[in-house]
Amino acid sequence: MKLTHKLCGAALLAAVGMAVAIPNSVKAAPGAAPAAGMDIQFTANTGDGTTNTITDGDGSGEGTVTSGLVTTDAGTFGVRAITPLKFGSDNSSASGTGRHFFAKNFVANDGEGSTDQIIAPNYVEFVDDRSELDHKYEITAQITSELNTTVGTENTVKKLDGATLQFLNGRVKSETDVTDALTPKEAVATTAVTSKESTVILNHVDAAKGRGRFKMLFGTYAAEGDTNSEKSVKLNIKDETELFQDTNYQGEITWSMNVLP
Repeated sequence: MKLTHKLCGAALLAAVGMAVAIPNSVKAAPGAAPAAGMDIQFTANTGDGTTNTITDGDGSGEGTVTSGLVTTDAGTFGVRAITPLKFGSDNSSASGTGRHFFAKNFVANDGEGSTDQIIAPNYVEFVDDRSELDHKYEITAQITSELNTTVGTENTVKKLDGATLQFLNGRVKSETDVTDALTPKEAVATTAVTSKESTVILNHVDAAKGRGRFKMLFGTYAAEGDTNSEKSVKLNIKDETELFQDTNYQGEITWSMNVLP
């Protein structure tokens, strides 16, 4: 941000210098008055906090999300909100090949007695509102804590070693521009997300686009077939991994947004 402020200051000084150099009295064309000056100055963007909305077409309804999201005030650049992944309790522990499980839809405002519950695809919301000419960036994901549980009287920790996540049917939607003109058009990757290193999910390389606030949604709510949002976040578990019943596995995934050179 320091570099941004310096560039803005230099541009403003150059404009002021030009204004001083123009004589006070300028001969105008016949029938026209002399050209009048213009002046404008832009303040630094501060972002718009963590206010989050689901708009029509994102899920079962529309409205403001007041609970359920993991949020942060990203200011003018960064990941603003992510839906926690919930795979539910109706998953078979049977061994076999190709074991995988799908995350349930995100349920917002799900408190006791709630009257404004909204169901939507899992998503990541991010923002780039920097005063820059170049808006290239990448969004990455990494499993930063493998799914694990405690078993037995000694609370032995058992991990789902080597489990991976895949984010399928990804699409990016603008939250600020109804024309979608600035929306990143690059493909949302389905590469497996692991605990070993960060995986690039969105590689946005068009410097002229990408400014604004966006949602990266996975799947479509109530869609038929494999594009359904409940078929779009996939947990893959190794065939040989032992799964313990009636116990809750917990882990963490970290999303990051980084400027591209």
